[in-house]
Amino acid sequence: MSGSGITVTGLGSGLDYQSWIKQLVAIKQAKIDDVSAKAAAVSTKQTTLTSLQDKYTSLQASIESFTQALSAEDVFNQKSVKSSSDAITAEVATGATAQSIKVNVSKLATATTAQGASAAAAYVDTDTQLSEIASGSVKAGNFSVYVDGAKTSINITADETMDDVLNDLNNIDGVSASLSDDGKLTIEASGTSAVTVGSSADTSNLGNVMSLVKANGVYSSSKSIFDTDTSTTLTSTSFENGTVSLGKFKIGSAEFEVKAGTTLDSLIKEINADPKAGVTAAWDPNSGKLLLTAADEGAVNINVESDVASGGSNFTYIMGLTTADGQSLAADSQELGSNAVLTINGTQITSSSNTVTSDISGIKGLTLTLNDETTSTTKVEISQDTTKVSDAITKFVSAFNMVNTATETETSTDGNLKGESLLSSIRNKLRTTVTANVTGEGQYTTLASIGITTGKATTDLSAKTNQLIIDTDALTKALTENPDAVKKLLSGDKTAGTKGVLSKLEAIVDPALDVNKGYFATRDKSYDKQIANFNEKVTNMNTDLEKYQKSLDAKFQAMDTLISNMKKQASVFDSYFNKNNSSSSSSSSSSSS
Repeated sequence: MSGSGITVTGLGSGLDYQSWIKQLVAIKQAKIDDVSAKAAAVSTKQTTLTSLQDKYTSLQASIESFTQALSAEDVFNQKSVKSSSDAITAEVATGATAQSIKVNVSKLATATTAQGASAAAAYVDTDTQLSEIASGSVKAGNFSVYVDGAKTSINITADETMDDVLNDLNNIDGVSASLSDDGKLTIEASGTSAVTVGSSADTSNLGNVMSLVKANGVYSSSKSIFDTDTSTTLTSTSFENGTVSLGKFKIGSAEFEVKAGTTLDSLIKEINADPKAGVTAAWDPNSGKLLLTAADEGAVNINVESDVASGGSNFTYIMGLTTADGQSLAADSQELGSNAVLTINGTQITSSSNTVTSDISGIKGLTLTLNDETTSTTKVEISQDTTKVSDAITKFVSAFNMVNTATETETSTDGNLKGESLLSSIRNKLRTTVTANVTGEGQYTTLASIGITTGKATTDLSAKTNQLIIDTDALTKALTENPDAVKKLLSGDKTAGTKGVLSKLEAIVDPALDVNKGYFATRDKSYDKQIANFNEKVTNMNTDLEKYQKSLDAKFQAMDTLISNMKKQASVFDSYFNKNNSSSSSSSSSSSS
């Protein structure tokens, strides 16, 4: 038993009145438990309602994929495209017309390239340090030269100049080494001796960096070697046409600036990161030139300019891309790209890009990407794609069946929402709508006419007829033959002012799901209020019960005290009465004697 303080049971009376209190309290507790059970029942209803609401929301979403098709992606008119050759890939938009197209590609479009007519970088000379050679870093180590089989090794250090290397080589008996004005190293015999350069044990890569190749007993660089270090600042680097000045210049429509710390590497990175430049930039260490390749194909110049007279950088001139004024392209600095040439259904078309869009081809919604020239005709097939709309219909049918089954189960005599007549009414309207005819001039007037039915007719009375079933073949046939008619059946015709099956279903589902006045919202609020009222009642009843229990404790304890006092008084009286009786008996005995 609960209560404050310590309760001692029946010390005076000997009565077990605590069991009486427990029984009296239990009667009132049963009433509290009954109210709590009612609150729990309403909570169960609310949980069931929320779960059911989620199913209606899923149904609503599946319906909207059709009814909102005109304002978003039109699932009814999806197209697919297939090319018979890897030489051509194709993409197709919703508005394309199903058809077969024959394509031949005789020439691909190429992109314009811009590169200086002469090398921008300076050639390696005798003063060039090995660490500055642009074609690669010379590794420190030994480098071997054999004269008539006798090996001599020279030690290469990173801070040496080409003149140091030439001196080391020329100090070997029988060897002659020289460096040409165009940066080519030659190593040969100074007499009739046979000279061989390099050993498998060498640790320096000088021969590879200088591109040494043997011909007729003579080793010489197969290409010119340049001394441009792309990681050093531009203003401290010597180029063939001079040094780069600070300032701005343009490539495409993008503006760039040479600052005090700008390097060729950092500038190339900036150019490639800016889409407005419209090019890909790269430094070619083998030619000593900056190469620009247009991002788009076609016979158009790459815009390169700099207003040198007004303080712009001479970078474009140093690179050999413009004249000294920066306003005119250097002669032979650009090689124009070419246009693509193709035929579509026998008609020749020229495109500045290998991406041939519909405004060039004249075929609405079709984009062709030319990957290679063709030797035979490529067929491009545009066809109706029923995948998305079929998937959307399948999703709708699944959502509808789930709503129908769940509503029927929960509103039945054994359901948690038994007696919710409005919910049953919503379900009945949905069932009636999916089987009703749709007025209009379309080819299809019922869901059954496109293969969505409640099953085949049967004499089996136990067979379920409240579930929608899809006849895939019939649905695919309808979508392929007349997608617009299917669209009118499902979504209606805004021009004619008619509603489709799903538009009508939406008119039932949307109000029920209205967040302010819909069935689910108002019923949920009602349940909240009922639960709150029951909980408040339970709280009050518990308070009253505690008071009631304390009152019983007090009354029974008072009764016990009263009985105890009465027992004490009776004991005193009994003792006195017995004492008097004993005295009287003794007196009587003495008199008799």
